[in-house]
Amino acid sequence: EDQDVYQTNSQYAQGFLDIMDNALASAQDIIVRAREIAVAMAGDTVTAGTRSSAATEVTELYTQMLDVANTDLSGRYVFAGSMYTTQPFNNAGVYQGDNNTPATKVGDNQWVQTGYDGSQVFASTVDIFVTLNNLITGLQANNSAAISTALGDLDLSTTQLSTWRSTIGSETNSAEDAQAVAENISQVL
Repeated sequence: EDQDVYQTNSQYAQGFLDIMDNALASAQDIIVRAREIAVAMAGDTVTAGTRSSAATEVTELYTQMLDVANTDLSGRYVFAGSMYTTQPFNNAGVYQGDNNTPATKVGDNQWVQTGYDGSQVFASTVDIFVTLNNLITGLQANNSAAISTALGDLDLSTTQLSTWRSTIGSETNSAEDAQAVAENISQVL
């Protein structure tokens, strides 16, 4: 009976982990696009009007990033820590969840994380929302130095998101392994 529960729990965990991985893949795409804009707008020959138009696009990217950070599965926010029903980030990009990392039991002595502290995912090494806001401000102010500075933070954002995707990938592997073990034990019994 325990093995049946572990199989179900493993599948449950994999669903959440897949949603989180897909969300972070989207977040990486957003950062890549923001970086492309920053590179194109960093030069001294770019006009204020062109930068203003670019600021509009980065503002849309910021909104998309908020949507990603507020990803939910069946009404449960995956980046809110254990505050499942609380939207993790407000419109200003301020974290409203908690610092817990929920986990699901997938084996006798094995747990897999099924949620994360969004402040760690989106604002640990660098605050992705502040980075995007700084880029928007630099573009609106026609400030090539500020745009160049944002490039470094965008690079750090890419690394940060990649690290979290690796963490989620490792948890996914653990959930898959636990499911296989539970299935095998169930067949033996």
